[in-house]
Amino acid sequence: MNLITAFAAAFVVGMFESTIAQIVALAAFLPVLAGQCGNTGCQALAITLRGITPGQIKDHPLRRLLRKEILLGALNGACIGSGIFGVAVPLVLQRFGADPATASSIFLTTFTDIIGMGLMLFLATSLVL
Repeated sequence: MNLITAFAAAFVVGMFESTIAQIVALAAFLPVLAGQCGNTGCQALAITLRGITPGQIKDHPLRRLLRKEILLGALNGACIGSGIFGVAVPLVLQRFGADPATASSIFLTTFTDIIGMGLMLFLATSLVL
């Protein structure tokens, strides 16, 4: 599953190959972006998983958790929304009967890579045009 999701992120980056060829420095920022988005999302993921395990997460409505992460993401910058996925992914997996502790990191990494890199490369492409 991890390999398939990695190819999805590579596909998004490949869509912007001409932009990366024009602005080669973008390639250096892709791993930095992936690392920062992943770290932000993993922090929210860890807190959410910690709440799911003893059943404490039921005391907090999903809307309240997502609102908090959106606010924190906005404060950290308009492009960092990884915390939203850190909360949403394990809760959605739990609703579908999957073990959130096992599968969450794969989906978190995929979402943050595709959205983070896609957004950065889209903005760069828009500025180049």
